[in-house]
Amino acid sequence: MDAAGDGLGARVPLADVAVGRCVRVLEIGAGPAMVRRCLALGITVGSELEIRRRRGRGVVVANGGNRVAIGAEVAAQIVTEPVG
Repeated sequence: MDAAGDGLGARVPLADVAVGRCVRVLEIGAGPAMVRRCLALGITVGSELEIRRRRGRGVVVANGGNRVAIGAEVAAQIVTEPVG
C-alpha cells in the first residue's frame, strides 16, 4: 500500500490521498493564481482536510463545515501531509 493509503510518508499530493484520510496542506503549487483559487475555496497552507470522495483523480474534501470539489489538475498541485 502506498503512503496515501496507509498513512505513512510525509508529502503526498492531494490527488493521491485515500478516502477517509485527514491531511494538512503544506504547499499550493503552480503560482499565485492557483493560491488565489484555493483561497476562494477556503483552502490555505495549514488547512486540515478530510477526503470524502474520489472523482477520478479529483476529490471532494471536507474543510471545516464545508465540502469542496477539487479537480484533478488542482488536486495534483496541493501538497499535503497526513494528520494524526
